[in-house]
Amino acid sequence: MTGKGNAQSIFLAYQETNGFLRRYLRRFYNNRQDIEDAMQEGFLKSFEIEKKQKIASPAAYLFMTIRNFACRDLKKKSRLKVVPVENIELPNLIIDRKTIENSLELRQSLLLFCDAAEQLPDQCRKAFLLRKIYGCSQKEIAAMMKISISTVEKHLAKGLRRTMEHMAQNGEEMSFQPSRHKNTDRARTVTR
Repeated sequence: MTGKGNAQSIFLAYQETNGFLRRYLRRFYNNRQDIEDAMQEGFLKSFEIEKKQKIASPAAYLFMTIRNFACRDLKKKSRLKVVPVENIELPNLIIDRKTIENSLELRQSLLLFCDAAEQLPDQCRKAFLLRKIYGCSQKEIAAMMKISISTVEKHLAKGLRRTMEHMAQNGEEMSFQPSRHKNTDRARTVTR
């Protein structure tokens, strides 16, 4: 293996064994980038050596160089300090169980509300959501839907009643706080 090589046999071996080497490296790495790094490092080292001396079996030499790089890399990574999660100090992260539970309950309530709203008739649902979600006044809803204010009031009452019934059937209380509108007319709370 002495004397100068022509630095082409490693390149040809790399092209021919590329797929095999990548599959082999999957034993060592889960990450595609790590496989690419090992392939590149192994090729470059082998290529540099081939410039200086003749390599009798370029494919085997390339394989051993890449394998050795992967082994050294994994050994180096295994020496990294691993800190158990329970020993990590998290001064800014306060996990409050009540907050998490409240957040979960709010999401469940919102999903139940959405389910109830979906079951409303089209016109009723549109008026109800314009009022409760978008905060539109009855006058604005009437103008948008091209219906009378009286009809809007009936849709809102029907939507509220049906939504409350649906949520009550599923063990949920529905509480609407009066929304603040730019206009002075307020939604009438209808309870039956």
